[in-house]
Amino acid sequence: MKLLLKALTLLALLSSSLLADETGSASIFSFFNGVALEKNEVLVDGKYSYYTDEDGSVELILETGKHQIEIFAKDENGQNLGYTKKSIEIKEGRDTQVIATFEEGLTPKVNIDTPVGESGLLKIDESQNTGIIHGIVSTSDKNLPIANARVFVKGTAIDAKTDENGNFYVDVPADTEMSISIVHSEYSAQTINKLKVAKDETINTEVKLTPASMELEEFVVLAPKVEGSITSLIAEEKNSSSITNVIGAEQMSKQGDSNAASALKRVAGVTVMGGKYIYVRGLGDRYSATELNGMSLPSPNPIKRSVPLDMFPSSVIGSLQVQKTGSADVTGAFGGGYVNIRTKDKFNDDYVKLKIGLEAHTSYGDNAITSQGGGSDWTGNDDGYRAFNSSFASSLTPEIGKAEPALNKTSTEMQEIISQRSYNHKNTIVPLGKKISLEFAK
Repeated sequence: MKLLLKALTLLALLSSSLLADETGSASIFSFFNGVALEKNEVLVDGKYSYYTDEDGSVELILETGKHQIEIFAKDENGQNLGYTKKSIEIKEGRDTQVIATFEEGLTPKVNIDTPVGESGLLKIDESQNTGIIHGIVSTSDKNLPIANARVFVKGTAIDAKTDENGNFYVDVPADTEMSISIVHSEYSAQTINKLKVAKDETINTEVKLTPASMELEEFVVLAPKVEGSITSLIAEEKNSSSITNVIGAEQMSKQGDSNAASALKRVAGVTVMGGKYIYVRGLGDRYSATELNGMSLPSPNPIKRSVPLDMFPSSVIGSLQVQKTGSADVTGAFGGGYVNIRTKDKFNDDYVKLKIGLEAHTSYGDNAITSQGGGSDWTGNDDGYRAFNSSFASSLTPEIGKAEPALNKTSTEMQEIISQRSYNHKNTIVPLGKKISLEFAK
């Protein structure tokens, strides 16, 4: 039935063309992502409708001159895939080819080939020099021959089909660069360009077609960057030219580390002393260097060079880089190891975190001996209780241009100066340790 309708359509076209003095042909092809579109409407001059066959093509006989074609692309379910409108020129006795390629979300690509061969109603002149293109069409996955694949030579009316072994032979004008297109309804189309045949010669070519079910549309995966992820840190360790260990925020979260010092306990060759200072490769803390985002950190302890790492909460750390050998991109002021604390680039939410804690050990509640102190001793700062009187302090203050001050006080005078302080011991009990911390991010 389908063949009968196609034959009737061609007869109607031929009969109408006989009424015109000058005619030419137009071959129109419609594809979506390389797959032929069947039963797609092609409207000519806004009046006459034609429909593509299973190979996505329709052949028309038109009067010479300018014509306007419109292609309405739809899938097998009737969903619109796109629309294009183009003007073409028909030349007498020649074939104009129009190849419309639709892609999802993009403007259709329409190629209109200028006729260089004769129309399908006419055959190549026997006096014209020709050559033969022989091709084998097979599947790309199993290398099986593809039968009944249509072969079009652009710019000509040549239309051939492959046999059961996938072979095809077409006669083409000699010494002319040609392009051939291979189309099959079950495979994605393919075009081979710049084929040139010498007179009376045969060239061979092999074409691999991908099954339409195997060809996937292009897609882009958009995923947020996971800062401090284990995968990214393993890649960083592999690409490093030095002996480096990296611990990320993801790993610290899984292990329940509260600060940088507790996270570094798991690094090979690193020992944490007192819960805050690190020894790398058995060397003391003065042989280590600590930086924050690549900037050197001073130590709050005047008699220690290293920085106490328990003061950096894990919630603000993106990753910890521990380097045990030198490299050009880090400071050379270390002998044991180098630690770079890299903070997070951003936080998902603004927050303020207040922590209050109590600590106790086995001596809690026991009797102990202590001394009198100032009211702000619990903060680590003296409130002036231990300060000397101003006259005594000023006598020991050096001045530019004067001799170095000397302590020429007798023991009795010294006792009077410091008599304001009580050195008597007093009894107390070992209290609970108290801890408070404030953390915020914006």
